[in-house]
Amino acid sequence: MNTAHTFVERYLAAWTSNSPEDIARAFTDDVVYRGFPADPDPAIGLEQLVAKWTSWADEPGTWSFDYTVFLEDDQGAVIQAVTTYPAGEKSGVYDNVWLLRFGPDGRVSEFTDYWVQRPKPKSA
Repeated sequence: MNTAHTFVERYLAAWTSNSPEDIARAFTDDVVYRGFPADPDPAIGLEQLVAKWTSWADEPGTWSFDYTVFLEDDQGAVIQAVTTYPAGEKSGVYDNVWLLRFGPDGRVSEFTDYWVQRPKPKSA
């Protein structure tokens, strides 16, 4: 398995559990995590990321996720994904592109999520 797929498995474990230990398995101690490209307040460092992550955590079972590793080399990866929230405040389908930079141990040291919500179908 390559580094990008391993990262996604770790990310999904963290997304499902919202546990600081699972988040730490996916990200380096000095991670820079941007929830969107122009994020004015990125999480810098694992401690900040854990605090932010747990403050906006999704409940398990409230989302689905499908992805393709678009490009990967030793330094990083580009992942194309679709996230679906069938109900709730975030309900909808989101297209994501993740830009990842790997740390020396394979965890992610820099993460930027480019995302857009698809238009919702018009009711009949």
